Amino acid sequence: MTVAVTVDADVAATVAALKASRKQMNQDFKTALKDAGDMVALPAARSVAPKVIRASLVAKSTTRVAYVTTLARDDRRRAIFALTEFGGVVKAPIVPKHAKALRYANGRFSAATRGPRRYKGSHRMRKSIQARFPAFERRVARDLEAAVERRLERGR
Repeated sequence: MTVAVTVDADVAATVAALKASRKQMNQDFKTALKDAGDMVALPAARSVAPKVIRASLVAKSTTRVAYVTTLARDDRRRAIFALTEFGGVVKAPIVPKHAKALRYANGRFSAATRGPRRYKGSHRMRKSIQARFPAFERRVARDLEAAVERRLERGR
């Protein structure tokens, strides 16, 4: 003897509620990362950044990553940010504007510098942010905990 039991469950409402809560949690996580970036990572990066780019540094985030970048519009400041942090090669010649020659630190003179100049990145901003990672992590955890508590209070 075989007994068959058929159950029809309408789970569409449950699935929709779970999708909505996942979207809200992603928004909460992004907000927590952005706040921690503003309060912990950004001051750390600004403390070691060159003075000319400090004001243009901002913290941004996605739902999984927080990062510090620059909002500088001019190529000079963006280049300073990139070269000091990551390094690179500058191929543009250096030509004096008002003088007839450039004077190097060793006392030598030259009409122009035309060869490429290689800069090694110092990664000072990244190292400074990594040194404050425990504070960043605590801040994100605290903000997420508060967001979950708010969601639970609304649901009651």
